[in-house]
Amino acid sequence: MLQKFAKPNLFHLIMQKIFFSEIEVLINVSNPAVLSFNMSNFENLQQPVIITNYLENGSLDNILELESRGLCPEGWTTTKKFINILGIALGMDYLHSKGIIHRDLTADNILHDSHFYPHICDFRVSKISNIDNQGSMYSKIAGTPLYMAPEVINDGKISKKGDIFAYSFILYQLITGNRNLIQGETSFKVMNHIVKGNRPDLSYVQYEEVHKLLSYLWSENPSDRKSFQEICLFFVTSLKQNKCYFDDEIDYEEAEEYLLQFNKQ
Repeated sequence: MLQKFAKPNLFHLIMQKIFFSEIEVLINVSNPAVLSFNMSNFENLQQPVIITNYLENGSLDNILELESRGLCPEGWTTTKKFINILGIALGMDYLHSKGIIHRDLTADNILHDSHFYPHICDFRVSKISNIDNQGSMYSKIAGTPLYMAPEVINDGKISKKGDIFAYSFILYQLITGNRNLIQGETSFKVMNHIVKGNRPDLSYVQYEEVHKLLSYLWSENPSDRKSFQEICLFFVTSLKQNKCYFDDEIDYEEAEEYLLQFNKQ
């Protein structure tokens, strides 16, 4: 089954650039944790669509919101949370290996299939570059304020490290179930808090290893942040050691089977 994502009016040059930039990313990637591209439809030139595989279980943001209200979707288990943690990291490691910086990695931009497996989507503001993990470039600020790294807010500096900062907020929500990240009545106030060093409350994190990992991932200094390759190694190793960092046990066999999809890449 397929689903359509309608895009804005393409008579505006900037909208054309965004639309074709997203297509450029989608046609060049193939990974179990990245949304698959099928085609684009230009029948309505004023509002073209990108057609992708249909993902019936919606966004991670919606799932976490339901869970916080005691309305956890049937099938959303601790195992699926761990698979999301690992799968998003594996998908982002793949994108970074292709020189793709997402720039808007949020819980709202992770969609789920019938198994509640994650698929990274929405590449409207993504950049394709040749910069390495330490390199950076500059651009106008784009993305979701709550997930923006301090250097993005301050200077518009784009690097892979900005995606890692955003991932840390997703990881925190999955590990703790706590949706209270950075409080602020406006986007400006949220960004101001981030720049000042405010971070989610680590007292909700029970495991010292994850506590330490998060401290690295959302560090003020981009060079302190681990790469997605290192994050993947951390969680793959924990899987091999039957450590999941949740109160409830997970189905390690299912998690191992999920991981095998990436070994076939």
